[in-house]
Amino acid sequence: MSHDRKRTMFFRSLVLMTTWINILLAQSSSSTEDVLQAKAGYLCNFANFVEWPPHSFAWPESPIEICVFGKDAIDGPLQRAIQDKNAGERKLALEHPHEIRQARTCQILFISNSEKASAKQILQSLSGLSVLTVSDMDGFRSMGGTINFVMEGDHVRFEVDLTQAQHAGLKLSSRLLSAARMVISPQGGR
Repeated sequence: MSHDRKRTMFFRSLVLMTTWINILLAQSSSSTEDVLQAKAGYLCNFANFVEWPPHSFAWPESPIEICVFGKDAIDGPLQRAIQDKNAGERKLALEHPHEIRQARTCQILFISNSEKASAKQILQSLSGLSVLTVSDMDGFRSMGGTINFVMEGDHVRFEVDLTQAQHAGLKLSSRLLSAARMVISPQGGR
C-alpha cells in the first residue's frame, strides 16, 4: 500500500472517530432535541461502519438509503444530518417507506415507536435481506432488530446484535462495535 493511501486512510479513520466523539460530547443534556440530533448523527455514521453486499444496491452509484418507517420526530434532525453527506463513495439519502415492501430496498431502516405494534412483523418481512434495522423502542433487539438506541444517563448509546447483522449479510466494523454499549455475539456472549 502506498504511503499516500495509508495517510489518506489514517486521516479518514481519524475524522470518523472524531465524529463519534463529537456525537457523545454534544449530548451535554438530555433535551429532546439533543437526543434526536445524537440519534440522527449515529444513523448517518452507521453508514460509514457497515459493509453491505453489492446486491444491496440497484446500481453501482446508488445512494445509501436511510429510511424512517412510521412517524417520528427524528425526521427533521436526520434530514439536516445527511444533507450533502457521503459514506465512502455513496451519497446518503433519506426515504420514508409507507409499506413494508418499500422498506426492503433500504440499507438502514429506523423503525419508529409509532410502529411498535407491527415491529415484529416488519422485522420478519426483512429477514434475510441486507437491511440494518435500528430503533429506540424497548425490546427491539429481542424482536429481531440489529441496533437498539438506549439512554444511559443523559447520553444516547446503542446496543448491537451481531447475530442479526450476520443473518442480514452485513459486516460491521470493529470501530462501530467498540463504540457500542453492548454487543451480543452469535455465541450468545456480550
